[in-house]
Amino acid sequence: MADLNVSKTVRRITVLKADSSGTLTPVTVYRKKRKSRKGTFGVRQVEKGVRRLTQANAAFLDDYLGRHNRANRRRKDGWVRDVGVNVLRAANKGRKRLRLSRMW
Repeated sequence: MADLNVSKTVRRITVLKADSSGTLTPVTVYRKKRKSRKGTFGVRQVEKGVRRLTQANAAFLDDYLGRHNRANRRRKDGWVRDVGVNVLRAANKGRKRLRLSRMW
């Protein structure tokens, strides 16, 4: 009974069994194995911050590149004319992706 096909959300299955005297005793049939965490707490927090910064930077660069190309298609030397607005809007998107409010 060790190979039960259960959902990932199930943590434990306990069955009540009656012993010879008639009292019910709980018997654990299935218990989810705990995954070991890789890395110490401080290093995991730093890694999470680095990952978040990288994702925010990627969002900024992707958004800016799209705006840059669009401005160039619309007008001659359009990227030069729109560089300030495009950088600000792309930075706003990157900032939202960074979620500074969730860091503390």
